[in-house]
Amino acid sequence: MGNLKMRPLWTLAGAYLLYLAYQQARLLLQGGAYTRGEGVLFAVSAVLFAAVGAWVLWREWKYAHAPDDSEEVADTAEDSAEFADDSADSPDDSGETGDGV
Repeated sequence: MGNLKMRPLWTLAGAYLLYLAYQQARLLLQGGAYTRGEGVLFAVSAVLFAAVGAWVLWREWKYAHAPDDSEEVADTAEDSAEFADDSADSPDDSGETGDGV
């Protein structure tokens, strides 16, 4: 699969939120809510847990498949080193005019 970056804690958190959403929806559908207020609470929490869990997993999938920036940083460091070498070879611009002053 290449060079995937993984952050297992965030992935586990997203999966757990989806699990909680499933549990809340199952309680609602099985009649686990004894009052109307509990039913509303189960429905709202199921939707909220599912939305946040899906967002966390999507963000982690996007992070894992993002291009690796290490090559770009290495290129920048090489360019900086070349620039430093070029400036070391250039004549000194300290303001001396060559007439001994």
